[in-house]
Amino acid sequence: MSRLPLVELIGLLSSFALVSSAPSVQLLQENTSDVQAAAAAADDYSRDSNVGRDRGKRHVGLSWPRGYYGLPMPTTGCPESCGFVWKTGYRYHDTEDTANANSFSSPLHLEGQFTSDIKLHFCMKTVSSQSSSAALTDWPRGAYCIFKHSVCPVGFSSGSIHWDDEDTNNANSHGGHLPTGSYSRNTRVYFCCRNDNPTWTAISLPTVKPFYLLAETSSCQQVTGMSVRREYVLWDDQDVGNHNDKNGDHPYSDGSDSNHKLYFCYYY
Repeated sequence: MSRLPLVELIGLLSSFALVSSAPSVQLLQENTSDVQAAAAAADDYSRDSNVGRDRGKRHVGLSWPRGYYGLPMPTTGCPESCGFVWKTGYRYHDTEDTANANSFSSPLHLEGQFTSDIKLHFCMKTVSSQSSSAALTDWPRGAYCIFKHSVCPVGFSSGSIHWDDEDTNNANSHGGHLPTGSYSRNTRVYFCCRNDNPTWTAISLPTVKPFYLLAETSSCQQVTGMSVRREYVLWDDQDVGNHNDKNGDHPYSDGSDSNHKLYFCYYY
């Protein structure tokens, strides 16, 4: 909708004020201030509507889908929840000591430690359904992975990745609630993955806070109302006698057989 330029509008109001009484002049001045404030608000709205994310499509009323699963924890903490509470945990990988070659995206929004060793934090959903006030939905079709907890939600297939961590003076540790797996001197983590729709077909998930999914292909799944950034972590695993492996449906990895490299899709 077009609007009269502010300068012309003020000019008309001023001309009218010349033939008005003093009380009318005061009233017109007040109205002019209101018009200026309204014009400024309209300009602010116009700028907001041009940002990359379509704020009108952000799904603030959605709850996380039903099922048991986990997500990587961002630096902002676990996503919002409705009808359940995220449980948290961590895995500390003692990676290769000799000429360590761990590498990471910059910036990286994962919570944890990313230096010559790697500590990754998790947000785990340990109840399948939510309270009666939360809508129960299944995960939408797409191409992405989440961490497995007990059993994969409907539509996903299971797989795992095994990290052969440092052998000498191994200092692996873990705590809290973790994805299904094995956490000793080496690490095996199970995933739930799906690839039943193109990544460019956006899916609907809660968008109040940032969150992560894991990439199932070389590109990230699009989510309605969110910007996405593909980030990565490369583990420099045990050099001598390395026993890394990948089984079943697992996140996309283009690292070498002896050094896993996973891609984390950050939604914000």
